Amino acid sequence: MIRIHLCIVLSLMTVLMFGCQALTGVTKPAQEEEPPFVPIDPQSLDEHARLALTAIDVAVLGQLDAFPYVRLGPDSRIQINNGTDYAQFQKDNWLILEDKMESDGLRILSVLDRAVDTAGRIDLSYNHIVYTPVVPNSEENAAIAGYIAKGYQSAKVSKNDTERAAFKKSAVEFQKSRGLTPDGIVGKKTIAAMTEDMRILDVERLTTDIFYPEQPRHEIYILPWDIADTDPDHPF
Repeated sequence: MIRIHLCIVLSLMTVLMFGCQALTGVTKPAQEEEPPFVPIDPQSLDEHARLALTAIDVAVLGQLDAFPYVRLGPDSRIQINNGTDYAQFQKDNWLILEDKMESDGLRILSVLDRAVDTAGRIDLSYNHIVYTPVVPNSEENAAIAGYIAKGYQSAKVSKNDTERAAFKKSAVEFQKSRGLTPDGIVGKKTIAAMTEDMRILDVERLTTDIFYPEQPRHEIYILPWDIADTDPDHPF
């Protein structure tokens, strides 16, 4: 649990400061009388859309209720229609399919994510979030500050040198971007800077589904054991 929390906070700092990758080699087929699909440049995403990407990652890990950067109400619809154990997978690429704002300020973001595990298995998921950026109240601000502080403490006690170094690097770069002393220590001033003018996401809907490509990379055939055992070299 500590490692998941650390990864979420690290992802949050990174996604708020930098852009993200665009999934290469994946295109959406053009339908009749429609222009060819052109993926959205991730560098064009603002901080609210980047925060929405992090919210999706948190949701698939089952941590959304404890994530203070989102506001969930009784009418919020959260549907995680994907049983993948994402604690075992590492997201390595993604494609932004849609990012638009309605006239009432409602934002819509759709993304195709790809993740792999240590065995080389590939998971593709289609994720969709509908939200409105809002100013957090005092209670939500306090929860955000506590969440960041807890992430910093997790980084300090982490036994993973790579994670500790990555967290400190992100903290230093964030401090430089805000004119703070770049010491990598996430104290009151750094936390205050991270929560300054912060918006959280009032989520109306968040869904994630397995994406099945038209042409699978691998095919699996299940055969009776007696057939495979008696003639293992048969081409079938």
